[in-house]
Amino acid sequence: MKSGLLAFVIAMINLKEDNIPFEGTVKLLVTAAEESGCLGAKQLTELGYADDLDALIAGECSFSNIYNAERGVLFLRLTTTGGNVGGEDVNAIEQMIYFLKKFEDHFDFSGYTDELLGIPTSSLDILNGGTAKEVLPETCVAEFDIRTNPQLDHQQFIAEVEALKNEVAAELEGFQLEIEAISDLPATYASFDDPFIQVAASVVESVTGVEQGPLGYPGATDVAEFSKAAKTFPCIVLGPGRSVAHRPDEYVVIDDYLNIISIYQEIATRFLQPANPQA
Repeated sequence: MKSGLLAFVIAMINLKEDNIPFEGTVKLLVTAAEESGCLGAKQLTELGYADDLDALIAGECSFSNIYNAERGVLFLRLTTTGGNVGGEDVNAIEQMIYFLKKFEDHFDFSGYTDELLGIPTSSLDILNGGTAKEVLPETCVAEFDIRTNPQLDHQQFIAEVEALKNEVAAELEGFQLEIEAISDLPATYASFDDPFIQVAASVVESVTGVEQGPLGYPGATDVAEFSKAAKTFPCIVLGPGRSVAHRPDEYVVIDDYLNIISIYQEIATRFLQPANPQA
């Protein structure tokens, strides 16, 4: 991410120093805490910094290719409560295991296929409960990492989990479950035929020689929060870097980094040229 950020900065400095003529304004939105629910982008969007945008580029690692869609994120935290309930001993871990089996049997994501983003996925990443042997577990926590596409509505999905909770409550004595969405970022999609994306694709192809077409980004980025701005505008992920993120010894190839600076400059120049009605 540091490479994408500094590439934006250098591209803007070059545009200024070269006195490139264009109509409009180029804005640099620097965010924090993207890995913690896109908190920086959320704050900037709520403060109105994205309300006047006509297009946006997120500088995430994208192999210098354009991604015009990205998966949504729904992190669910489920908490069962046990102990002595109504005079009966209730084991929170056993209650959670029962619910998780129901959850697995109930939800089938294969009906939500998306051409660019595939089928939603669900991963149980955290399961904690109990304090010691010979002590009745009073709580158990399960956290899911669910990656979605535009076909799966988050609120509808949570409502289905609530309905499943009520179903299990009718089956298990003393069943108590709290459902919390600890991160809720929508899937996003921009038409590849959008004039801005067509400009960007033309620039990338001219610099890298790689033909561009519709692509779905496998993760989530700050685009998810910026897409909640007051107006609708096309957003793409386009940045230097290869598939080495979230691993030891992350790196960016120097040529990719230098190319993306030129790409950012040229996109701004072409999209905001005086004769362009999109500016």
